Amino acid sequence: MGLESLKPKLEDVSLEMKKAYDADRSRVQQLEERFKNIELMESGLKMDSLKSKLKRVSLEMKKAKADGSLVQKLEERLKNLEVMELGFKIDCLKSKFEEDSLERNQSYDADGSRVKQLEESVKNLEKIVFELKVELARRRTNLLLMDFCWSTRLLDIEIKLLVLLINNLWP
Repeated sequence: MGLESLKPKLEDVSLEMKKAYDADRSRVQQLEERFKNIELMESGLKMDSLKSKLKRVSLEMKKAKADGSLVQKLEERLKNLEVMELGFKIDCLKSKFEEDSLERNQSYDADGSRVKQLEESVKNLEKIVFELKVELARRRTNLLLMDFCWSTRLLDIEIKLLVLLINNLWP
């Protein structure tokens, strides 16, 4: 029993080891496939979860847009109401002003006395302006006359001086 007898046993052991290795390898492959399947399932679940979250966020965004549009519409309506209110206030103030103005005119013009008063004031002012124009013309005339008189006097003085000079120079 020598080495040759150990050879078949070695082959048997080698074959068993190969079978065990193949079995282990097959088991490893099965485990790897299961692991991949589990990972795929997990990633599928994650994808489903992400998809549902995306749908939920999308719905929330649509709702927010709808709410935002509603808020914007409400704000526009509020602004329109405020503008209308301001318009009513302006109209109210205009009518109040017109009423006050009418009352004032009626009190001034009860019998036309205010108009007569104003007409008299205008006539008085026109008379004063006319009198001032007359006074101005009179003063201008006086100044011209004074200037003429002074000129005449100066001329008389010059003539007298010339006469004196001539008399003194001509014996």
